[in-house]
Amino acid sequence: MLLFYFYSIVSLIYFALHIFFLIGYFRSSKLKQNDSSLPKVSVVVAARNEEKNILSCIESLKRLNYDLNLLEIILVNDNSTDDTKNIMIEETKNLSQFKVIESDIQNHKNLKGKPNAIDSAISISSGNIILMTDADCRVPQNWVMETIKYYHDDIQMVCGFTKIKYENSLFAKLQSLDWIYLLSLASCSSGIGKIMSCIGNNLTFTKKVYIDVGGYSKIDFSVTEDMALMRVIGKNKNYKIAFPINPDCLVSTDECKNIRELYYQKKRWFKGGFKINF
Repeated sequence: MLLFYFYSIVSLIYFALHIFFLIGYFRSSKLKQNDSSLPKVSVVVAARNEEKNILSCIESLKRLNYDLNLLEIILVNDNSTDDTKNIMIEETKNLSQFKVIESDIQNHKNLKGKPNAIDSAISISSGNIILMTDADCRVPQNWVMETIKYYHDDIQMVCGFTKIKYENSLFAKLQSLDWIYLLSLASCSSGIGKIMSCIGNNLTFTKKVYIDVGGYSKIDFSVTEDMALMRVIGKNKNYKIAFPINPDCLVSTDECKNIRELYYQKKRWFKGGFKINF
């Protein structure tokens, strides 16, 4: 009987919490958009040994609907040992909006891995807004155009949804459901001013706020560098973080192919999520 009461109380708390999150959902789905002049933007993609994925990512970036005079796409080869860099160079030849660079091997900021690659790109970027995605992702045509509309007032970071592109695999569909649930909670938490998480393959922020917080060199190393940056920005009451619900901002990615891949993904997320707010 005591066990029954315990589970009943836990279930009620869980239900009440989701009702509370529903308030955040409506707020995130009705975020105000800014239709003022277009800013200069820099899209950053860091890739290490992504020869199987980088081509489809680049193809989606080529189709972006944005003024090319205001668009800069920086592809960072992060010490790849496969054909990633050659594909980057070949597929962006004669396209002025693309830049292919190497991750900073001098590492003057004591950075390593992906944070070092991203910081290398941001340090040479000319955009007022930085948009990040991954080499195994495809972005929609209006991704940039729609995302920048949420930058106004004190908003310095705009997070986005990513969906898993699946065929008929039950394993992939279950992963997709998991992502939708977790990212929905993140969007809802942003709507109530207590953002819990974000995802780095659809994450944007102003270059100003990145410099203000000191960039990745001033943030303790984390296997989930995206969440680490989000937490630092979110702690400052002068900055706001938006997590809009907009299909035109929806990035797509591939599923984990097997249990082993899924295990390591969840392990990394779990480690990075330890500092999540209450």
